[in-house]
Amino acid sequence: MNKIINTVRFERQPDDPPIPLEETTNQMKSLPSFVDLKMWCAWNSNSPEILRQNMTGVFPQFCGKGLGRWLKAAMLDRLLKLHPEIKFVRTTNADTNAAMLCINNELGFKPYMSSILWQMEISQVLEYLNQ
Repeated sequence: MNKIINTVRFERQPDDPPIPLEETTNQMKSLPSFVDLKMWCAWNSNSPEILRQNMTGVFPQFCGKGLGRWLKAAMLDRLLKLHPEIKFVRTTNADTNAAMLCINNELGFKPYMSSILWQMEISQVLEYLNQ
């Protein structure tokens, strides 16, 4: 996994060599359109071997430039250096988010557990409750 975390590509071209993470970070920060992007992760000292990382996001106008891949890899790199006791990284991904599924697959994530979320409109809830 370290080999993948330490390399990132701006755009995926089959024969392009990997770009070291530090070089990629410096390149991204030097861009005039660089935006300080955010995500969240959780690490609990009661289960120090597990890192939970979620909500990696890129504004639509910046999609397709490798920012999501860079952001996720940079975060993983930093946290694994800060907490070498981490043995597992868990993340979530919607089945409909093809870009992040691709990134997670490239980083080496494997399905661990799945869930189905259900949704209904409040009017339907009220209709049911009023029966």
